[in-house]
Amino acid sequence: MEFDERTKKQVLTSNIYGDVTEDTYVWRIFSAQYFFEDLKNDCMTMVMPCYDTQNDVLENPLRDSISDIEGQKYKLFLNMMSHYYTQSWSLRPDISWNHFGTVGDKVRVKCKAYNLFDNLMNISDRFYMLNYHMAKIKYDHASSIQQKYNDKDYESFLESSGLALVESLMILQNKWVQEEEVRLLYDYQPQHNNTFPFTHKIHGNINQFCSHVFDWQDVIEEYEFDSSNSNDQSGLESWLTAYGAKKK
Repeated sequence: MEFDERTKKQVLTSNIYGDVTEDTYVWRIFSAQYFFEDLKNDCMTMVMPCYDTQNDVLENPLRDSISDIEGQKYKLFLNMMSHYYTQSWSLRPDISWNHFGTVGDKVRVKCKAYNLFDNLMNISDRFYMLNYHMAKIKYDHASSIQQKYNDKDYESFLESSGLALVESLMILQNKWVQEEEVRLLYDYQPQHNNTFPFTHKIHGNINQFCSHVFDWQDVIEEYEFDSSNSNDQSGLESWLTAYGAKKK
């Protein structure tokens, strides 16, 4: 496996799924408090996708799926699918201020999806070709998702490329279609002599958060604060300005 920027550019292209180009803009609403902490700590906080964090039983559907093997019930994918962390963005600049699990004061930021993915993918990860993905989310009926990911043919999800596992994290119920989500995905793999993940901070109940190293310089192009914010955001605003962002 090669570790250079030229090879990385090729991987970036091959690991982006759906209609996302170098010119595609995305927006995300952050909790101002937690986003400020990420900026100061040079990290991107990602969340483990599952019922515990999203309150949706079909978020990460393989994680808790039941496989029937010779009459015995197993959760074959529980540990395997608990290594993934995501961050959600939207193709909609007008997405509701209540989205993305924000609490307290809020800030909306605008970036190019490609730049986000480029800065997230780190060639210090020995397996960066396999551990980073970005996709435009597909939406389907809940019954269709349940049927596909509770299938007895569990071996079909264990092909060597791992793309079947990645695909399972890039599909959501139709009830979320208004979000028009673009999802960043990271597979936390500290084993196999891969020391890079140990630079991250894994924290929270069931380790649901991963603070992945990230350089925000010149990534954020525009920001705006929620008009209902109750606290002074001058500190965060100073950092955003220093990082090259402009206020909307």
